[in-house]
Amino acid sequence: MSNDSIDFGFLADEVVKRVDILEEAEKQGLRFRRHGKSYFTLCPFHSERTPSFSINRNKKMFRCFACGKGGNVIVLLAALRGVSKGKVIYHYSKKLGLIGASWSRKQQQEIKQRTIQYEFKRKEESNFDEVFRFLCDQVHAYRRAMKQVKTIKDRNALQKFYQIYDQLPYYEYLLQDMSGDNGEDAQVEAYFVGEEKMDEWNSRINS
Repeated sequence: MSNDSIDFGFLADEVVKRVDILEEAEKQGLRFRRHGKSYFTLCPFHSERTPSFSINRNKKMFRCFACGKGGNVIVLLAALRGVSKGKVIYHYSKKLGLIGASWSRKQQQEIKQRTIQYEFKRKEESNFDEVFRFLCDQVHAYRRAMKQVKTIKDRNALQKFYQIYDQLPYYEYLLQDMSGDNGEDAQVEAYFVGEEKMDEWNSRINS
């Protein structure tokens, strides 16, 4: 199968175009009320009492006016399901018949991997450096802070704040993988894990 035979930009665009973002959000357990052209509910990404999470069905976009999270159906389903955006593209491309059911398992595995690689390439252009800096900052800030700790109570509070005390070697491995030392596959996987860690941190700090 030729590498030129698959247009991953086309797959992503078709998923956004064909998949009903409101319907899929409701399948994930969200319940909406309509206000004008938009549908509102409590944001699934942070605690709130007044609904600020909105879906515009015509624009095929969602946005939370409180935490700022937003995007298309691919971004939403990836966040709600806890999977990469590449996996969402692959799943719905297959469901929509954009990926042939008659293709061999090897061909479908290649498509799945290249879809994830495509998503990584798109994200790398805008977000890779930010994730890498976040992991570096977390490791360095934690180490600096630990040097200032004088009591067990202070140490426990610091560990609770950073939530890194039992994962420090893991963060270091992620940085090594993101540097490309262990190959492209490890780099891609480390990037997506790092992105999730950064999103979790930002949500916790901003909540």
